[in-house]
Amino acid sequence: MNFDQVNVPGKLVPANYLQLGLAAQRSKQRSFKELVEKRKLPENGWADEQIEEIVYQLSSLDSNNFPHKVGLGEREARIACTSTVF
Repeated sequence: MNFDQVNVPGKLVPANYLQLGLAAQRSKQRSFKELVEKRKLPENGWADEQIEEIVYQLSSLDSNNFPHKVGLGEREARIACTSTVF
């Protein structure tokens, strides 16, 4: 989630902690953007959590993972087709 556009109350998170968190989030997003747009691997390796996060973000773009859609890929279509023939 991108918290740049979210108004987080000071009672929930103190302003100084929020700014540190937003700066860390922006840095991570820049790394992801560089990988996707420039197809360039980072000079320093990523932590496991960052790798998992980008894999999750990329997989969320797959229409088979949309909660309101029923995915029917090529494999499923062939199975459905052969099961109706027999």
